[in-house]
Amino acid sequence: LTNTIFLEPLALKMGYWGLRGGSEMRHMFIMQAHSMKYKYLTSFALRDVIKARIDKEQAEFVTLFDPERWDYYRIII
Repeated sequence: LTNTIFLEPLALKMGYWGLRGGSEMRHMFIMQAHSMKYKYLTSFALRDVIKARIDKEQAEFVTLFDPERWDYYRIII
């Protein structure tokens, strides 16, 4: 698909959680994808994180991938 870009999930070390580094990198990635004319961003995330994004962004579940709550989602850029 030429209108969809995939964001590889990031793993931050424990000491860096809560410092917004992962959020900043994700935001910069979305801005770059938007400038390259992509319409959708897809990635994997924990189910609770996706539910929180649905409230803030135009996000949707693509598939409930893993019984351990690791799922595939898509947002409209």
